[in-house]
Amino acid sequence: MPRLFSSFTIKGLALKNRLVMAPMATNLADEAGHPSAAQIEHYRERVAGGVGLVIVESVLVNRLPEVASGRLGLWDDDCVAPLTALARAIREAGAAPAVQIVDLTLRARQALPAALAATEIEAIVAQFAAAAARARAAGFAAVELHSAHATTLADFLSRAANRRPDEYGGSNEGRARFTVRALEAMRVAVGDDYPLLCRFNGDEFTLQGNTLLHAVPIAGLLLRAGADVLDVSQGGRTEDGAYAQQRGRPAAWLPDGCNLYVPREIKRATGAPVIGVGKLGNPEVAEAALADGACDLVALGRPLLADPDWPRKAQAGRYTAIKRCRCDDRCMELFREKKAVHCVTFAEA
Repeated sequence: MPRLFSSFTIKGLALKNRLVMAPMATNLADEAGHPSAAQIEHYRERVAGGVGLVIVESVLVNRLPEVASGRLGLWDDDCVAPLTALARAIREAGAAPAVQIVDLTLRARQALPAALAATEIEAIVAQFAAAAARARAAGFAAVELHSAHATTLADFLSRAANRRPDEYGGSNEGRARFTVRALEAMRVAVGDDYPLLCRFNGDEFTLQGNTLLHAVPIAGLLLRAGADVLDVSQGGRTEDGAYAQQRGRPAAWLPDGCNLYVPREIKRATGAPVIGVGKLGNPEVAEAALADGACDLVALGRPLLADPDWPRKAQAGRYTAIKRCRCDDRCMELFREKKAVHCVTFAEA
C-alpha cells in the first residue's frame, strides 16, 4: 500500500490516510461568522473525495470588523452550535475534523508587533484558549494554532517584523513567547488528551527574516509548549513583495515539492510529527515526500480546489485523470476580492 494511504495516529486520533485538506479560506461564512450551507457542502465534497484529515480554514478568535467578512468565528459561545454542524458533516462524510484558529489584530490595524500592548497580548492569549475550548465543544477532533504567514503570531515570531525591546522580542525565545503562551493556555483549556497542531513558517523567504536557523529552535519551543504536530509552512510574508508570497503558495515556475527540505530538516531536528505543504499536487511527489522522511502527513490546498476527488483517483493509480492545479493563483484573487473561493481554471473549462 502506498504510504499516502496508510493510517496515522495523532495522540489517539486515528486518521485513515496521510492526506490533509489544508486550511484554505473560502469567504463563504455568513455575516455572523457561521458556516453557510454552501460552505458545509464545500467541505463535504472534499471529504467525499477521500481526504483523511480536514483542517477547516482559519477561524477568528475575536471579531474584527476590518477582516471578518466571509470568515468563520469562534469568538463567542453562539458560534459553537453552527460549527458543530460543520464538524459533524465532515465526520459523517468520512474524515477527521480539525479547525485552525487565528488572530489578525495587527493586520486589522495595519500595524507591527511593537504596537500591541502587553495587556492586549494577554487578552488575545485568553481568546485563543477560549476558542480552542469552543472548538472541542463543537466536536472538532483537533485544533491548529495559526502562527504562519502574515498573522499576528507570525509577525511576533518574525525577525523582520518584531523589533520589540521587551520580553516579546529579541531572541528566538522572546519572539516565540506570545505563541508559546497561546499554546500553553490552549493546552490547559482542552486537556492533555486532545491533539494540538501548530502551523508556523520554517522559512519566511524574507530579507532578514526567519530561516531554518531560527525555525528549528522555535519548533522545539512550540513542542514543549504543547504542540503535538508541527504544520510547517513557508513564506506568506509581505515585507519584500511577491517572492515570499509565491514561495508560500508555490507558483507555476517553481518545481513540485520545492519547499520540502524545510519540514524535512525540522522533522530531523525534533523527531516530531510534521505536515508538509506546498505544490504537492503530483501524487508521486507527495508519496516520495513521505517515503524519504520529509514529512508524516501531506497537506493539499489548491489541488483539492481543482479536483476534490484527488485522493480517490490517486489511490486508484489514476494519476492522469486528476485535474492538476495550474498554480496560477486565480483562486487567491477571489480571496483578496472577498468573493467565494473556487478553482477558476477548471470552472471555466
